[in-house]
Amino acid sequence: MTNAITVSKNLTISKGVFDCQNYQLTGNTSGTLSLASGTGLVLGLPSSSTNISFPTNFTNAHTSLNSNSTVVFQANTTSQSIPVTRTYGNVVVGGGSLTKTPSVTTTALTLNGNLTVCTSTTLSMTTDSIKLTGSLINNGTLSFTTGPLFVGGNFTNNGTFTCGTGTVTFNGSGAQSLISANSAETFQNLTVNGTSNLTTNCHLNINAINYVQSGGTMTVQ
Repeated sequence: MTNAITVSKNLTISKGVFDCQNYQLTGNTSGTLSLASGTGLVLGLPSSSTNISFPTNFTNAHTSLNSNSTVVFQANTTSQSIPVTRTYGNVVVGGGSLTKTPSVTTTALTLNGNLTVCTSTTLSMTTDSIKLTGSLINNGTLSFTTGPLFVGGNFTNNGTFTCGTGTVTFNGSGAQSLISANSAETFQNLTVNGTSNLTTNCHLNINAINYVQSGGTMTVQ
């Protein structure tokens, strides 16, 4: 985009990446926003502090984000927010050279795909939760105060992870891994649920309860 755009009916991204750059995309309450498999929507510029929001006015009922689509939040601003009224495919947070703190607006950030937090980027969840069907890749800073984290895939931590007093639950249907670049990871509560089988490469410091296992197994290598 080279200017702000208002869409009066439907916006369908069926191939490639729609890069909004430094401009706001505005929709409408009766039209539909659709992202097909393999497509992307990029919001903001890493070099700019202009707050670019997820396309406004499209309702949740009229928003369809394929589980293999990707939304990138990368404006270099602390006020860029990730609306949680949508269910995303993949989400990427960051890409700039400065720290950004995207925020969520209600209680749960839900993804049918993967969440990636980029280097030099902060995602602060405070009391809100993340529910992932896919994997979590943290290369920056991810922090909670009391909010829970649900991971259906793998958890790779190459940065800083602060769990707060919440619970981290691995609830995948198959083998899962917790891979850390640090010698140890600290959890308040850790749950391996369902049929998940969790393997980790680091020491685990669990503050509140030792470990809850409900049908799954855990292996520390």
